[in-house]
Amino acid sequence: SAWGAGVLAVYGLSLGILELYERLAPGVSVTTNFQRGHTNVSALWGLLGLTLLYVGLRRDLRALRLGGFALFGVSLGKIFLYDLPNLSAVTRALSFLAVGAVLLAGAFFYQRLKTQLTDRAA
Repeated sequence: SAWGAGVLAVYGLSLGILELYERLAPGVSVTTNFQRGHTNVSALWGLLGLTLLYVGLRRDLRALRLGGFALFGVSLGKIFLYDLPNLSAVTRALSFLAVGAVLLAGAFFYQRLKTQLTDRAA
């Protein structure tokens, strides 16, 4: 039930971001605001995945680590299946850069903290 509540919270937060972008710049076209919102939704999903991975590594909780990896996979799927064909070149590039930076940070934390966990276990 906790994972289901988390999924619903992320979905609600994603919809809130899209709505916020529609309200922030009412003079700009709906399409432009929608694309900017989707770039930030992709970044949000990547950051949430990074947070789950980090907390899972720090506290040695396998479920959180797997949830972080799953959220990374979902954000990559969103980028390739939705962002790539539907967003403009600039917002697509920003989306790829944001999620790519988060994935690099995740790889750094995973490498760093995983070796600490294995050293403590040994």
